[in-house]
Amino acid sequence: MKEHTHPLLNHPIDVSREFSNLENTLFLPKQLLNFNLKTMMGQIDWNRYAYKIRTAFNQEGLSLVEQSSWEFPPIYDPYSELNSFKITFYGNRTVRIQLHGRSYPHASTSSLMLVNHLKPSPPWPVKHTKNRIIYQSSAGSLIIHQKPWRLEIRDASHQVLTQTINLEDHRSLRNTDPLPFCFIRPTPNYARKFAATFQLHNCEKIYGCGESFTRLDKRGQKLVLFTYDCHGVQHDGMYKPIPFFMSNRGYGMFLHTTSPSTFDFGYSYGEATTLFTEDEILDLFIFLGSPKEILSAYTHCTGRSPMPPF
Repeated sequence: MKEHTHPLLNHPIDVSREFSNLENTLFLPKQLLNFNLKTMMGQIDWNRYAYKIRTAFNQEGLSLVEQSSWEFPPIYDPYSELNSFKITFYGNRTVRIQLHGRSYPHASTSSLMLVNHLKPSPPWPVKHTKNRIIYQSSAGSLIIHQKPWRLEIRDASHQVLTQTINLEDHRSLRNTDPLPFCFIRPTPNYARKFAATFQLHNCEKIYGCGESFTRLDKRGQKLVLFTYDCHGVQHDGMYKPIPFFMSNRGYGMFLHTTSPSTFDFGYSYGEATTLFTEDEILDLFIFLGSPKEILSAYTHCTGRSPMPPF
């Protein structure tokens, strides 16, 4: 019995496994179109890719090759999808990135993971150059490269903290090392699942993701964020997973989803963090600052425990 196709009841689901399935179709971001600086909304043009086996140095490997559509009629899945992209700011330290895996936006609904009174702040001051959109605050900046689409996060001193990894950033003969930022369309059900891949610097340390009994520094680990009764502390099962982490470089991330998720912190590739989720919407909060400032910004969005009575 294959665990990834027929898991036992309440066994953790490792979302990352589906991203190496040769039957699935991958969509990689090509360019940002129709972006409105005031509404901070636009569309991402995604191109379709599939795995192809390549023989090199007496072994077989997988590479991503651009494909054309085989669906008919095209309404099933057009070749080049234009899906919505939106950014929102909450103060000078928090930016929210939302990407949709389908060509129509989902309705905005309330969430138990966010405070009810969470309201966006005015957008950060913006500057638009030929191929870049730069939002700058006193805590740092978000740079959107339009073609090829890329996100870049910098601190107040303009140092790059992290950035998305594109297909062109591969470091070996296999262009899947590391896996580029993408979403997949699994063949069995035509759902959408995201893999948000970001640069992981040398000597960078990662902390968070809830209660676990592995090393405090999560770098080099793959965490399956799935509530599981571990019956002990001698393995990597998690009883209280939380899709939030922070880096010693001065940023943190919160993946707003209740879907099964897997966080790969340099486990599959030493210079990449990949956030896998079964959600059809990638809803990612990014926080800038010191650990104290990051935690304060995070709890501003998700809520804080009330003070106990005296």
